[in-house]
Amino acid sequence: MKNITIGLILLPISAILQSSLLPYSDWQDIFKLDLILILTLTWNIAYRNNTSMYWALIGGLMTDTLSVNYFGTNVISLLFASMLANVVNTKVWSNHIGLNILTSIVGCTVYYITYLIVLSATGFTINWTNAQIIFLTRSILVNASLIILILPIMKILSNTIYQPRIKI
Repeated sequence: MKNITIGLILLPISAILQSSLLPYSDWQDIFKLDLILILTLTWNIAYRNNTSMYWALIGGLMTDTLSVNYFGTNVISLLFASMLANVVNTKVWSNHIGLNILTSIVGCTVYYITYLIVLSATGFTINWTNAQIIFLTRSILVNASLIILILPIMKILSNTIYQPRIKI
C-alpha cells in the first residue's frame, strides 16, 4: 500500500512538470526527458514486488490525461516497459548493475517503440527519418542514464518500504 501511496504523490507532480515546464526547455530539441518513464522504470527495477506495475498504470493515466495524443497510448507503453523490467529484474538479479543498466536501456527502447507503434496504429503519421531515429536514440540514452543515477535512491526507499517476510 505504501508503494501505491508514493506513486500517487510522485507521479502526478512529475506529470504536471513534464507537460507544463519541460516542453519549454531548450534541450527538448536535442532529446526528450520523460520523467514518468524514468520514475516508473526506476521503481520497477528497485521495488521487488509486482505491485510496482501500478506505477505504470498511474503514470500512464496521468500523462495521457495531460497530453494531446490518444488516451491509453502512454498506459500501454509504460505497462510493456514495466513488464519487461519486472520479468528481467527478479530477486536473484536485482543487484546486478550490468543487468540494471541493460534493463533501463531496453525498457526505454521498448517504451518508445511501443509508443510509436500504438500511435501509427491509430492513424497518426510518423516521420521515420534518420533525424528522428537519432533523436530517439539520444532520448533513450539520456533517460536510461538518469534511471541509473536515480536507482540507488529508489532502492533505499524501496528497502525501507518493503521488508520481506522470512518464513521459518
